[in-house]
Amino acid sequence: MFLLLGYSSNIQGQACAISEFAKQYTGQESQTVVKPVLTKEKELLNLGNINYLQSGKVHNDGWVSLFTKSGSAIWSKRYSIPGFDLLQFNDMIAASDTSYLITGTIQTYWGVTDPAPPNPNWGILMMIDRYGNILWTKKMDQGFVSGVESTFLQNLVKASNGDFIVSAVTWKTAPLSTKSIIMRIDPIGNIVWQSIANSSVFEFRYNLSNQLIQSNDGKEIISAGIMDQRLLNRDSILKVNYYFSGLDFATGKFKWERTLNIRHQASNVFFNEGTVRQIQQLPNGDLSFLGFADTNFLMIPPITTKAINMITSSTGVVKNIIGYQTSEKGSFMVDAKTDANGKRQVLIQDVSQAIIATIDDQGSVLQQKAFLTNSGAQHASSLTIGNDGYYIFLNNPISQQNSNIYKTDTAGNLSCMSTTTSLNSFDASNFLQADDPAMTHSNELNPTNSFSSTTAISKDYPLTITTTCTNACCKDVIDTVNIIKISVCETDNYKLPDQVPVRISGTYYVSFKTALGCDSIKIYQVTVFKDPSVIKLGADTCLEGRDSIVLYTGPGFNQYLWNNTPSNNFYYSVKQAGIYTVKVTNLCGSKTATVNVNALCDPQLYIPTAFTPNADRINDLFRIPPNSGYQLTSMQVFNRWGQLIFDGKENSPGWDGTYKRNPQPAGLYPFRMEIMAVRSGKKIIKTGTIQLIR
Repeated sequence: MFLLLGYSSNIQGQACAISEFAKQYTGQESQTVVKPVLTKEKELLNLGNINYLQSGKVHNDGWVSLFTKSGSAIWSKRYSIPGFDLLQFNDMIAASDTSYLITGTIQTYWGVTDPAPPNPNWGILMMIDRYGNILWTKKMDQGFVSGVESTFLQNLVKASNGDFIVSAVTWKTAPLSTKSIIMRIDPIGNIVWQSIANSSVFEFRYNLSNQLIQSNDGKEIISAGIMDQRLLNRDSILKVNYYFSGLDFATGKFKWERTLNIRHQASNVFFNEGTVRQIQQLPNGDLSFLGFADTNFLMIPPITTKAINMITSSTGVVKNIIGYQTSEKGSFMVDAKTDANGKRQVLIQDVSQAIIATIDDQGSVLQQKAFLTNSGAQHASSLTIGNDGYYIFLNNPISQQNSNIYKTDTAGNLSCMSTTTSLNSFDASNFLQADDPAMTHSNELNPTNSFSSTTAISKDYPLTITTTCTNACCKDVIDTVNIIKISVCETDNYKLPDQVPVRISGTYYVSFKTALGCDSIKIYQVTVFKDPSVIKLGADTCLEGRDSIVLYTGPGFNQYLWNNTPSNNFYYSVKQAGIYTVKVTNLCGSKTATVNVNALCDPQLYIPTAFTPNADRINDLFRIPPNSGYQLTSMQVFNRWGQLIFDGKENSPGWDGTYKRNPQPAGLYPFRMEIMAVRSGKKIIKTGTIQLIR
């Protein structure tokens, strides 16, 4: 039974538009925005991380939140993996209209003093729906790549054919050996190909992420990331390089590679601002890589860094390097997107402001808008282009419980946060120099390695919203008091009022429009009860040669009755022979499954599929083979019209292919056997057809 509510969209007229606002989101812990994705419904699904101390140790949870286009928080959740202290989310893309694929990394503990090895990191793939419900989680551990100490899943893109391209880094000690892996994965997680790059000189760093795109013609995957050269067994960085490569989309084979030296002075600091922030293929086939140039190896960005645009040929040969600077001491690229008109919008952060600039294919600045960032206390983290303006997410390294969103109109205006700036371009060709990566490559089609399943959990992460400014003429309403609770069976095929099907238990929402165009959101808590008819204990089994065996049935029920004893487990340990039952009952009904556990194991039963009654004393009879460990109780054979032509009882020698002493023609004959296992006494009924060959 379930309650079906009528769905009404209310008044759809857009009486006004919310074109500008600035809002602050305050959480319970230190939080960092990583990447937002614009959903099909034009909502903002935001990926991030939550950092906190527990028992004196540093912990990290993944964080995903969903905002209306007006900046209201529909839901906010934190995610963790049981048994691990750290889960860090790295990237997210829309896998479909209703699901989202996330990459991340887990670790048992991360802090000032790590425990003694082994202390591995493992890459994580997680699929969630638009309501934040976890659909599945997979782990890239030693079962994926044998002999590695750690794996790190980084960036991903969705290919034009529906597959996914994922970048990863693996570590192996000692001495430290790192590899860059790029994989093509089909929609159900099978690896189509994997390609590996590793160098005898350089190491790949897990936190300096690898950007990926598919070429405009779909034939190539372009990758760009960071690698560095270090003193053996030390953290001192000797030099840092960009590494670019092109791979064949069909096979994953490397087609070309280039490397550019960013820093050649020794240092022990390097920061994520130095990564390639975006790649784009230009209309003429050239490639544009947005990153930075490090002009002083001792200072933290953006004090002495310069945002740069590296324009290369389709095979990575540098054609031009354009730098960007303001009157401030330094700047770095944050993000870039292409708008509906085909214009490239870049987001740049300098010491005190965030800048959205329109650049052309040659890298020249066409126009720009600047926004205050609280004297640099806030750092821009991402740019998203909606159908009615730009969204800038910002992190706050000083007040780390706060994140911010700036929303502009379509012209990039946000009056309450606007400021003046002068972003200029300059020739930066001398900032980077070609270098030898000393790289080796390997490639494998349809590799046998695979991800292992793991369990993730989520819980609410409340946010307090403070509006700095807005031009709204109405307000979103999210009803968190009158939550609608619904219980359904999984066989009911329940749908929300907006016709979205619900397959798993979770919190859902339905969005309506008010008369003035704001969102009115109703919250639904749906409990989906599992169908008891699916439980089973499998075929009869035996204990011989074992101290115990474990019986399993399906998970998903609150309680199980094992031989009339209540339990919360879907498994049961058996140490002696007998008949065992499990019973489950819920809203959808009840079901009891039974299995016989015998003390002795019976041999494998073999029944012939054909025989040749030609009096050569070889396979002349249709029967159970002698000395098989089974005894025939009865056997009937029928002709194709259903007429009984043989009726053998216990100790019958078998059918000789005759009826009333008349040989029967070649062909297939249906049969039914009743058999008893000699050792266990188990009775078996077998039906099928036997082929008579003459």
